[in-house]
Amino acid sequence: MIQQTYEMKASIEDVWEALIDPSIIQKWSGDIAMMSDLVGAKFDL
Repeated sequence: MIQQTYEMKASIEDVWEALIDPSIIQKWSGDIAMMSDLVGAKFDL
């Protein structure tokens, strides 16, 4: 098992947005993303 921990100087809300907002994901991942904040929703990253 691999486990990683990250500490970020950001609010919980900002981190959550960075994980679900496709335009923000594209900035940090360098590729297009299709995400949703709904439980069980399909995503493409």
